[in-house]
Amino acid sequence: MQRLLKGNQTSVLLLLAVTITIFLLFQLALALTVDLPEYDEAIYLNVARSIRQTGIAERSMGEGVLYADHTPLYQYFLGLSTLVLGENLLTLRLLTSIFAVGCILLCFAIGAELQDRLTGLAAALTLALNPFFTYYSFFLRAEIPMVFFLLLGLHFLVKWESKGTNNFLAWAGISMAVAVLLRENAIIFWFAALLYVVTRGSSWKKRLSNAIWVGLPVIVALVLWIGWIAVLSPPHLQGTLSRWLNSATGSTEVIIHDARLGIPFQVWLITIGSQLLGWETVLFFMVALLMMVFFRPRKLPPVTALLILYIGFNLAYSLLVALREPRHIIGIIPMMAILINLLIDWPQVTGWLRRKVRRPVLLTMGIILLIVAAWSISPLQLPRSGNWRNPEAWWTQFYQTRMFDNDRYYSVLRDAGQYLSETTPSGETIVIVHEGTVLGYYADRPYDFLYTRTYDSVMDTLMEANYLVYDNPSFFYLSEEEIEKTDSYIDSNFQIEKIIQDDYRSIKIYRRVVE
Repeated sequence: MQRLLKGNQTSVLLLLAVTITIFLLFQLALALTVDLPEYDEAIYLNVARSIRQTGIAERSMGEGVLYADHTPLYQYFLGLSTLVLGENLLTLRLLTSIFAVGCILLCFAIGAELQDRLTGLAAALTLALNPFFTYYSFFLRAEIPMVFFLLLGLHFLVKWESKGTNNFLAWAGISMAVAVLLRENAIIFWFAALLYVVTRGSSWKKRLSNAIWVGLPVIVALVLWIGWIAVLSPPHLQGTLSRWLNSATGSTEVIIHDARLGIPFQVWLITIGSQLLGWETVLFFMVALLMMVFFRPRKLPPVTALLILYIGFNLAYSLLVALREPRHIIGIIPMMAILINLLIDWPQVTGWLRRKVRRPVLLTMGIILLIVAAWSISPLQLPRSGNWRNPEAWWTQFYQTRMFDNDRYYSVLRDAGQYLSETTPSGETIVIVHEGTVLGYYADRPYDFLYTRTYDSVMDTLMEANYLVYDNPSFFYLSEEEIEKTDSYIDSNFQIEKIIQDDYRSIKIYRRVVE
């Protein structure tokens, strides 16, 4: 205990290993309960299959649609991974978890470089226990690899501050470029880093040099991305930029029914506090601020300004755009973990505990307080009385619904997709009312949606269809009268071939009546 409280290297590294083990146990819990791909994972798997077969990142919608909604590096990384590892979903998910472990290690390295090993350990633990981070670290998501390269860029900036060589600045710029190519949201960190390195220059010449080292790799990456779209499909370049603008402004009716659109400010801030960070982490931050103000102030490294800039820019961005989703600003989580633990003088805290070692009651209370704090920010909760044997009751609501409802929701779509893969001709387009991604992936057939279409477009699509999957009567642009007309057309021109159901839902597979 004394060696730990003194920040002994062996003890700290042992606790870092324990931290990673705890994180991996959370991943194991997800692996044991979630077998099926969810909506976005099925899109990535579908695009990866296209890359493996044709080299082009396309979704199998209709005759094929270039997947240019986001920067493409993750799609190609996943396509290469399926070429090497096959389409085993658990194996592919482990790649995300490996990036997540890298994020935890980078948090430790950055905290240790900026202050001390105890600060690094506390930052790593804060990140490893965050429910939002641990959840997204399991699934096929571009956000976690993006966060890894953002933290790698931050690590190189910290090295640049301490060593003063431009090599680290160049590697920081390259890391940010990779992050942007993985997910375009990383450009916010790049803006903050540009501003930071410019202000750190001692002269205008040095400021310009710093900006070039950090800025040029990202600019080259963006040009390459735009060129990639322009070469493969020029119309998609305008469409992609238009979708980005629409997501920011909510100005067109294409996304008018998106639940992420137009979330009120107050609700959005509550979502950030409850889902993204967790209220316990927010409280942890407030306590750290109070400790900074009322106790002996700790000298903060200059990079603290970059952390504050990035968090502030992300929050401002999320409030200004119309389309809001917590994972778009997931980079806040590790930066907040580092910032919180920079504010706390851990050597001073452990020094106080060392002085209380001979007073077992105070020492025990301090250790219990730290354990309770760690439990409170984790995905775990204490079940209510009489519910101890229910596995679902041990997890917070955010984790609970995603761990145990995913397979319940998507299992019938998997079964329907596998059935259609065996009974329909290769290349046959499957029309589905709503949830097309998972079904289309398992069917390995082109698919098309109805729920986002107007009535005339729905009818045109149905007239060309031989197979229809009716999973959810959700039509965004149809009136009740138009839905009745659509159902009447389906009853007159299609026959039910199979009903697939379980304890949670059922769907109908229709085949066109051939006269």
